[in-house]
Amino acid sequence: MTRDGVPDPFDLTDPRLLAIHADEIMLALYGTREEVESGDISPTLASLNKLLEPGTARRFRGRVIFGIRGYDDDPRELHYIPEVVLWMRELDREFAYWFYFVQVTNIGSLAFLTFTLCDYVKVPGAARVAPEVLREFVERKLVAMNKLCTFLGETDAVRHQRTREVLECYEKAPG
Repeated sequence: MTRDGVPDPFDLTDPRLLAIHADEIMLALYGTREEVESGDISPTLASLNKLLEPGTARRFRGRVIFGIRGYDDDPRELHYIPEVVLWMRELDREFAYWFYFVQVTNIGSLAFLTFTLCDYVKVPGAARVAPEVLREFVERKLVAMNKLCTFLGETDAVRHQRTREVLECYEKAPG
């Protein structure tokens, strides 16, 4: 149960989930290395799909941190690991609503999503997504977000605010 008496759809004992209580409730949702290596998106997809219930969606709009656990011993960035990229792209084919949910005050989750879901080029000490690739990616994700907003009955004000938040995060990103 949540503080307001609404049933919580998440089993917080699930190792894919971590609720962070601070000024507001955040949801850290993680895929696992085992899921990636087996190519099994179903456990993480089931957790993501729980977010689509209207009350839950609104509660976690802009409050989800997403990543993959289990690669701490691998020196590569996650977007350099081919299995991670393939797994994320398969997950994205089933769940495209990242921009509605992902927390953008810290670029971490958004950068992870961008670099695993977009083709990029390696440059000394970094990776870069070509501007046209990034533009197409952002447009596709905003379309998905807007479809979800319509399904949820969100107001235009909410839709525009969320769009601004996402775009401002990209504008502030280095490089």
